[in-house]
Parts: sequence; C-alpha cells; structure tokens
Amino acid sequence: LETTAPGIYANPSSSDGRPRGEGCEEATPPNLPLGLQSMPKSAYNAQEAGNIEKELSLDARERRLQEQTRLLELLRSLPGPEAVQLLQRFRSTSDTSRVLSSIEGSFHGETRPSDLDTARAILPPTESSIEFELMAEYGTAYPRLLPTSVVELTTVWPPELDLSASGSQVGPGIPSTSTQGEMLEGPSETNSETGQEASQLEESDPSGHGQQARITGPRSPPQYCDSRLERLEIRYWTKVPISNELAATLISFYLENDHRTMGFFDADLFLDDLVSCRQEFCSAFLVVSVLSLACQEYTAVKPQVSAFRTAFLREAEMLWKGEASSDSVLSVAAIEVFSAAIIFEGNDTLGTELSMAGRLLAERLGLVGSIDGAAAAALAQKSPEWVRATSHIAWGALHVIFFHHAPILFPPALPVPENANNQTARPSSQGTTYTRSATFTSACKLWTIAEEVMGVYLSVDGRDLSDRVPLAFAEAKFRKLLEWAASLTVEMRRSMLAPADLVVFHIWFHVIVTIIFRPFTSTPETDCLMSFTSTDSHPKQIYAASVNQLRDIILNYRTYCSGSSFFTPFINPGLFTLSLALLEDRGDPQWRSYFLLCIRCWRDLYASYPVFRNIVQAFLSMAMQKDAFTAHESKVIMEWVEGNGRHHAKGIEAFTTFIFDPTSAAASESQINAMALKFDEMILFDEFTTGTDA
Repeated sequence: LETTAPGIYANPSSSDGRPRGEGCEEATPPNLPLGLQSMPKSAYNAQEAGNIEKELSLDARERRLQEQTRLLELLRSLPGPEAVQLLQRFRSTSDTSRVLSSIEGSFHGETRPSDLDTARAILPPTESSIEFELMAEYGTAYPRLLPTSVVELTTVWPPELDLSASGSQVGPGIPSTSTQGEMLEGPSETNSETGQEASQLEESDPSGHGQQARITGPRSPPQYCDSRLERLEIRYWTKVPISNELAATLISFYLENDHRTMGFFDADLFLDDLVSCRQEFCSAFLVVSVLSLACQEYTAVKPQVSAFRTAFLREAEMLWKGEASSDSVLSVAAIEVFSAAIIFEGNDTLGTELSMAGRLLAERLGLVGSIDGAAAAALAQKSPEWVRATSHIAWGALHVIFFHHAPILFPPALPVPENANNQTARPSSQGTTYTRSATFTSACKLWTIAEEVMGVYLSVDGRDLSDRVPLAFAEAKFRKLLEWAASLTVEMRRSMLAPADLVVFHIWFHVIVTIIFRPFTSTPETDCLMSFTSTDSHPKQIYAASVNQLRDIILNYRTYCSGSSFFTPFINPGLFTLSLALLEDRGDPQWRSYFLLCIRCWRDLYASYPVFRNIVQAFLSMAMQKDAFTAHESKVIMEWVEGNGRHHAKGIEAFTTFIFDPTSAAASESQINAMALKFDEMILFDEFTTGTDA
C-alpha cells in the first residue's frame, strides 16, 4: 500500500521532474539502431522518423517513455559499479523492457531462476531471499529499496534539533528543551493545490454569537480544482459566516486531498448541485461536514481557520440530529464525513456513535453487507447519475468500515466507480474540472480482499489466531493481493514524487500484509509459505519485507512531499504499523531514527488534528515500557509535540479508543487511550523513584 502523490500522477515526467510536453524531448522510437537511440530526434532522417512514429501506437510511445524514466531513476539511484553494469546491459541489447523487467520484477508470470540471478547480481542486497523474490516478481508492490543513511533520516528534522551531539543530555535524535518555544510549522501559506493565496482571516467569532467574521478574499482571481466553485453561494448551505472564496478554497482543498483517498461521495455530482443550490446529490449536512473536515486539514496551512472548525462541527452535529431518522443514501456520505472529522477532533464517544450509525444506515439501505442485491436491483430503475452517486457512497462506506468496525460478509454489489481515465470529459468551456483519482478505484478491490481477511481473523474464540487460522488461508490471501497488485496500471506505481493519495494506497497495502502475517511471526521456522521458491519464505520474513517497504514509503513521503500533502491523516495506519514493529524488534541500528520519524509525522498531523497528541502519548508509553526511551526523553519529546498544537481549544481532552493491533487477543492492551493514560503515570513514577524531574 503506499504511498502516490509522493511520477507525476497520471502524467509521465522527464528525469528532471518536468511534465511531458513542457520542454522535454519526445521519447526516441524503439526500433532505431542502437547507435541512434541516444541521439536527439532531429539528428536522424526526418522521413524515416516520421514513418516510424506513424507505426507506433500512443500506448507504445507511452510505454517507451515510462521505460526511459525508469532507466534514468535506476541509473541515478544505483551505486556506481551497479550503474555501470546496468548501462553495459542496455548497450548490448535493444530489448529495454526485458532488461528492466529482470531488474525491477515488473513483469508478470513466473520468474525463471536465471532472471532472479541476474537481478540479484545488480540490485542492492536484501534481508532475506523471499524479500528479493518479492521484489523480482512483484515490483509494483515491492519495488527495490536502497540503503538509507543516517544523514537522510536526519533531513526530516528541523535544523534547530541537534541529532548528532552525542553529549546531549537527552541523547541523539531527541529535541532539546529549547525547542519548546518553537512556532507552529507548516507549508507555505500559498495553497499549492488550488494555486491561490490562502484567504486572510481576521480575529472574529465565526460561531455567529458575536461580531460577524470579516474575511478578506484573495487579491487575484482564485483558482480551484474545479472552476464550478467560482459560482459558490455558501450562504445557502450554512449559517457560519464565511466568505464564498474561503469556503470554495476549503472545499477545493478537501477534494484534492482527503477525497482522492477516501471518496465518500461522487464529487462531480456533488459540485453540480452545490453551485446550483439543488439537493439531489448535495445537502446542507454534507456540505457542512465537508467544511468541518477541510478546516481541520487546512489549519496546518492557516492556523486561524481553526476558529471555523468549531463552528462547523457544532452546526454539523445539529444538522445530523435532523437527519437521524431519515434513511437517505446521501445521509450515509454525510455521516461518514462528519464521523471522520469528529474522530480526528478526538471526540471518541460521538465519533463512535456516528460511524456506527453510518454503517447501520448503509446496511439498512442494502449498500453493504447484503447478498440479495436489492440495492442494485432498485438502482436499475434510477437515472445513470443516481447509480453513480449511490455506487460511490457504497464503496466509500466500505473504506470506513474497515477502519472502525467489525468486517462485513459481503462488499457492495454496486459497480465500482470508474477512474479518471474512463470518465467523460466536460466541454472545455466549463473550465477546469475535478477528476476522480485512480487510487480510490483501485482501493475498492483492496478493501474487498482486506474484509475477507478480517472476517476470519476477528472471529475470536479465545485461542491465538495462529492456532485457529491455517497458514494456507493467509498465503492464499497474500497471493490474491500480489496477483491483483501485479495487474495495476502504470499510474499506480510508486515513485519518489508520487502524489499523497498514491502513497497512502501503498501504505494501506503493506499494512494489510502485516495484518495477515503478524500473528504467524512466532510460528516454527519450518512453517513456510509453499508457493514461493525461496526457502526462507516464513511469515516473519514477509512481515519484515512489508515493514521495510513502510519505512521507505514514510521516509520518502515526509522528505519529498510538500504543501498540503504533509497533512493527510490517512497515513496513520502505516505509522501505527511501523512504530509497533520498530519497538518489538530493535535490532536494527536505525530503529530509533525511524521511530522518531513517525513521531515527527504525528507532530505534523497534530497541527491539524487534536487526536494525534493522544496517539503520541500511547506510543511513547510503549517505548518507556520496553525501556527503549527514558522518561526524560519521552517528556521532552511530548513537550515538543505539544508545541505544534497550541492553537487547539484548551480544556478539551482529545482521545481515541482505536485498536492499534486489530489481531491482538487482548484488545484492552491494544487500545490507544488506555496506553496513553499510562504516560503521566510513568513520568511521575520516574520522578518519584529518581528524585528528579523527568
């Protein structure tokens, strides 16, 4: 699963990161003599080149460009001797695809031993043979990894933190107390997604009880992800005093970030009704819920927006009470969006109530968990637009169910929403148009497989999971994941600069793999998977291979993503999984740096979402329990994290009862808040026993 934003999403790039068509050379036709392939197009006979180009289909040219991009990435990333070997191989053959396949494992089908030997001679070493086999055969899910230096890890920390001073009282990698006064960090105030400067906010009371909010719009015409937002009249939908410009900015920001990952509803139909003030595919409850979630994430860009989040959350709760007795498909989407905002706000009681209400409503309407297909049959009498809207909401509900509920037996019987490549383009006169991410479409199948796994794993009968579930079941589901991943399109490949939604997707994939195999990591070494050629195909090694992928994904995400992409909360399952794995196996000398990397990501998220303070406390408590961090170190880290959320409302304790290890037999020991509550106890106990402040 990992992570896509973080090339260019659905738009191949040149080696310097520029999109194709912006000053880049066209791909060289593949059938030219070897000596001409590296020359500019103008260097060879124009007539011959023209004839060759006519014979090439668009798909073939796209594949050629992708191969060249992959070759350049390999040459840049491999150590010198390996890069020279790779270049020599390319000079000796014109079959570019075959060479790349043997190196990256991006071909499908059975890999021959000779191919594995060739790739093993070129690629960096791996921790196990099965990890190498996965990289060779399933390069989309398990791309090759390069060693990470300590210097690379320290780049994700701000320069005022001394990560190398061995004489520091708090130890390497721990911020000093001087950082407690550090100002809130965040991306530039320019919204990289909408291309406009964030609206200037003045101190006000957006609740409407006091002076009305005064909001100054941008000086230049705003640019949103969809030009329809320029016609937004937000006063029709909410009583929170907010300008059309800021509301449009927030909605655009949400659609370009969280919505590309979770897809709670069909954005195209939503926008049509939103700006036309119609209520077939839009409602006040849904609009205000979207603004609530958008305000949370946008707080990292403009902390002043935090004042509006409270007003929108309050209004959404009021509107929910008016929808509670209405069995409406649109209410399912609104409840799911609102429940996400409430959970991230740290109101666990209301969040749990909302998410359960959304699930029950989706089941009553036959959107999920139904085998008779009644919902699909009823939709046959509806308009194509209504089918689109209902299908999107049903699959969006499935995504939420995976994170917060017991699994369902039957996924939606409705069609999976089409990705952007299959959508009918709007006339150009309508300006820019939001297009659905391929990530959401691909994730629908991922969640279906995940629900099959959890349906078996969460059937608790008092025994350990490895004692009641055969390894053959785990292997079959893993194979199903691998074969499906191998069928993904090129745009779903992971790259250093992938968009955030793609990154999250790959994170989810590997989180699911770790869920599958973690219960079997302590089984006898002879209990291996039988469908692989590697002799060390034990569940522990496959679990470790996915943990290694998570390390790489999260490091690249935090290092190379910029702007709004920093702040998607949906990377959190990956942070949970990686942190837990690091604390359980501290044999790697870099484990501490990667654990602090996770803390840094949570600190970034805490700027937008109050619940992440509770999560940091929980994992620092685990670290102290395992003697991985001292009480003093943990206290200093916690103060540093809290410094990034001073703008959050005071006096309200944000917490979550989320289970960070869903396969654990002792659920109470895997609950975030229960573990977080031990933090202060451990700090006080240390102060009492040592006679000093921690």
